Amino acid sequence: VYPACDSAELFVLLESYVALLVSFWFSGFMLFAAMRPRSRVRFSKNFLLTTQEGELHLTLRMVRESPHALRDARVTVQALVLEADARGATVGRCEELRLEACTAPSLDHWLISHSVEPGSPLWDIRDALETRLSALEVSLCVFDTAYMQEVRLYASYAANEFVRNAHFTPMTRLVDAPPNLGFSLRASLG
Repeated sequence: VYPACDSAELFVLLESYVALLVSFWFSGFMLFAAMRPRSRVRFSKNFLLTTQEGELHLTLRMVRESPHALRDARVTVQALVLEADARGATVGRCEELRLEACTAPSLDHWLISHSVEPGSPLWDIRDALETRLSALEVSLCVFDTAYMQEVRLYASYAANEFVRNAHFTPMTRLVDAPPNLGFSLRASLG
């Protein structure tokens, strides 16, 4: 079967050209989907305000869920603080929080903490954090060793995800092992 006139040959040429474009697009889409990094990090459901040795600490937690290593992690946390302007209207201002450890050589389990002390943007509102702290934005930048590229992950916490005087439960614990195997760690992501 072949085209018998010029218009039919032109139609077959266009059809084959469109078929090539569609197959190239589909192949590229599938390749992109297969090669895209799937770096998974679980952020804690809440952010906590705890008192340790008389100091207030704002604490978040994250854990690696990817099966491969995540290296050279850097994190920043910004707080959205509500305040009244000169007319009495409520406005928000964004403040970057200074963290006790904002970099880590590898990301497995990381507890991020900001000390609410003099010099902290939250110091003046420390007694009214439940009403004045509107949200937290967490930005994580990490190097994915499986895909050999930098990955950025984000999490945000609203005011209703704020918990005072609580502590995170441990995420790892030692379990019994046969005598000649030493010990192992079992992770629980509860």
